[in-house]
Amino acid sequence: MPYSSVRGVEHYYQWITQSQLNASGEHYPTSKPILVFVHGWAGSARYWESTAIALTHEFDCLLYDLRGFGRTRLLKSPHRDLDYELHTYADDLALLLDTLGINQITINAHSTGASIAVLFLNRYPHRVNRAILTCNGIFPY
Repeated sequence: MPYSSVRGVEHYYQWITQSQLNASGEHYPTSKPILVFVHGWAGSARYWESTAIALTHEFDCLLYDLRGFGRTRLLKSPHRDLDYELHTYADDLALLLDTLGINQITINAHSTGASIAVLFLNRYPHRVNRAILTCNGIFPY
C-alpha cells in the first residue's frame, strides 16, 4: 500500500488507472488528466473505488484517505500545526499533490470532502481544471 508523508502523517493513497500500478504502488504517468477523489466525514478512499474504476477510460484516478480516516492514521503524539479545520485538510491535499508531483487536477468530492474541496478551490484555484461537488455545505462544522 502506498503512503506519502504530509506534515509527518503517512497519508494512504491509491491510483486507479487503465495501465494499473507497478509493484511499488507508484503511478505510471500517462497523458490522461488526473481526477482526485475526496471522501466525506467518517469515509475513506474505498468509497470511491467503483466510481474511479468506471472513469479510467478518461482519467487517471487518485484516491486518498484524509488525515485520521481509513488507512491514514493520526500521529501518536499531537503535532502543534495539525488541527481538524477544513482549511487544514485542504492544505493537506495541496501538500500531497506536491509530494506526488501533480500540478493540475480535476476534483470530485462528497459531503465534508466537498467542503474541503471548496476551500482547496479558493486557496489553490490555479491547480484545478474542474470540480464536481456533491452534498456539501460551507458552514462551520
